[in-house]
Amino acid sequence: MKFINGEIINDTKEDIKSFFVNGILNIFSSNSKPENNGLLMQIINLLVDYEFEIQDKINWLYTQFSPDNAKNFLQDALFERIGVSRLGATRKIVKIRLKALPGTKIKENSVQIKNTSDNSLYKNLSELYFNDDGYSDAEFISLEYSTTSSDMTFKVFSAPVKLYIDTDYPVEIVLDGREKESDAMYKSRYDISKAIKACVTRSGNLSNLALCADSLSDIKILTKTSSPEMHSGTMRIIARPNVSDYEFAQQILNTVGLGVKFLGNTCVSLKDDCGIPLIVKFDKAREINMSIYISVLCYSGAQLSDVVQKIKDSIMSFVREKPFGLGVDVYSSEFVIPVSKCSEVSNLLSIKLKKDSSEEKVNKISFQVDEKPIINENFIFIEEVTDDSI
Repeated sequence: MKFINGEIINDTKEDIKSFFVNGILNIFSSNSKPENNGLLMQIINLLVDYEFEIQDKINWLYTQFSPDNAKNFLQDALFERIGVSRLGATRKIVKIRLKALPGTKIKENSVQIKNTSDNSLYKNLSELYFNDDGYSDAEFISLEYSTTSSDMTFKVFSAPVKLYIDTDYPVEIVLDGREKESDAMYKSRYDISKAIKACVTRSGNLSNLALCADSLSDIKILTKTSSPEMHSGTMRIIARPNVSDYEFAQQILNTVGLGVKFLGNTCVSLKDDCGIPLIVKFDKAREINMSIYISVLCYSGAQLSDVVQKIKDSIMSFVREKPFGLGVDVYSSEFVIPVSKCSEVSNLLSIKLKKDSSEEKVNKISFQVDEKPIINENFIFIEEVTDDSI
């Protein structure tokens, strides 16, 4: 079983069996291939069945707790985590005009009318008072939670006094009734809400803006939430985009929209959907070269030139896998493992870092929020220390 891009890829029994058999062949010689009816193969088959059963249970749990697959009360519970509740059934409310003796008063819930098309019953929501002309405009609510009839022709079903429905006055639908929201409609509304919320959350904004950068670490969004000293309604975006200023500003506008005041030294003129000019601002990250100074003790016979290149290659590979973002703290200890991977190194004696604007070699460098550390192999300096000089 594998998880790829958020999806489960199931293994077949043959895949699982092949995994166990190849594991045995890697440990022992190729001549140790288990016999089909042998004890070892019987053990493997038991392991395969056990693994396959676990896979089924994982699939079941994923189905139960995935919003896209969950049903019934689990679906409601998961969807409500982002604030989307299932719409419950509602009763229809209509407004009609009644006629009775002037001055007549009738208590709420004491008059019932019937829709002649579907025989659904309604009761008056509030007390009725008939004016000097003998009329009263009244709202009636259906007794059932949904009435779907489009024909709104009513007659009095029961009343404590003699009264009539004024048929010259059109029936007005105040609130249309509906059944409890279906799973399909609920999921559709959840998907829409999830997409909207993803756009306006910090993570959503970062993900969208990162489409115009080499890495998510090359984008930083500052608001009053993250930086209390900022004013409400302002946003500072710091980035190292790999597109033009215009393209990145357009991405900011498409992602964040209007309604906030952008801060920054880079200004780009754009237009909104109505053609009105506006300015989008952001700050470009400052690239700061960082030097690494390494002292090592090599094994006897090792060529320094080979050691130097291997250490540089190992460090650069580490940096590519874990790019340093904006405003980070970089520790010299982070480079211990890449250096130690070089088999010619007998002992790592010291690692120091230096900012390009500093003369001091240190164990830790704290970069400003708009600074991005740049590590180039030309700024990696390696010194071999001999036994005599230790």
